[in-house]
Amino acid sequence: MVLALAFLPSACNQNRIDWPHVVASHLFISYTNAFTGSDHPVVFVGWTLTYEMFFYVALAALLMLPRRSQVRPLPGFVVLSAVGGLGVTSPVAKTFTSTIQLEFVCGALLSRT
Repeated sequence: MVLALAFLPSACNQNRIDWPHVVASHLFISYTNAFTGSDHPVVFVGWTLTYEMFFYVALAALLMLPRRSQVRPLPGFVVLSAVGGLGVTSPVAKTFTSTIQLEFVCGALLSRT
């Protein structure tokens, strides 16, 4: 996709390539493309990987807690972050405060049953 953007940007509905957007996409960081206004990664379906990386970081942090208290703080933290993220406009903040994170809480709670 990056090669297509570099050599045939018009085929990708762009007239220029936004290199910071390309780099951010590869680092799983949400970034608004300066030319299109989109905050999706270079490969559109890559948005799921951004949430997956967030999941792995959150899971690693939880695993550092004692086993008995690994899941307890999670629902409150995610609900507060989702509510706190209402009206947020920054692409990075929108990712980390998305209500999609509530699905992560449900999965974590189901794993404890």
